[in-house]
Amino acid sequence: TGQLLSIAETQNFVIIQVADSFFSNHFNIPAHKQYCDLEITFSVSNWLICSTDGEKEKVGKNELYLSYKDDIHELSSTKGCRFKTLALNIKNSMHSELFEKVKNNFKHNRKCNMQEISDSISAIISEISSENAPFSTEMIDSLIVQMLVKLARVDFAVSEVDILSTSEILPSIV
Repeated sequence: TGQLLSIAETQNFVIIQVADSFFSNHFNIPAHKQYCDLEITFSVSNWLICSTDGEKEKVGKNELYLSYKDDIHELSSTKGCRFKTLALNIKNSMHSELFEKVKNNFKHNRKCNMQEISDSISAIISEISSENAPFSTEMIDSLIVQMLVKLARVDFAVSEVDILSTSEILPSIV
């Protein structure tokens, strides 16, 4: 399955799991209780089903799904799928307000499309994998804070219906 890297700890976070996983066929990670503050699951290819407390959500390519501590969480797919996972605990209370904003923001919708989160998870994997890289924990800290800020800024009030089409913006050119 995926590559599970050792736990890393920074000044502000404890990384419980970071992985880039590929399943060539049907897979199921059975329902389990989340023990970390936050788990980000990002679908790189195809789609997967993320289930929280019995509520299933189809997560497509370039979409992420959030799970929180004490959720009953399950992942599955009926075909090949690649996904990235970052599971962490927040150990510095100065980031608690930011984390609560993320949780509040995703209270009614646990998924969104955000490619840059995948890039950040890849960068964290690279940092953890590189031996003795100078300032590695500082880099990981900043990547996680950036992800939390981006997630806190997601505006679910703006839907695709609200976005004007190109022909509406530039009718004479299109």
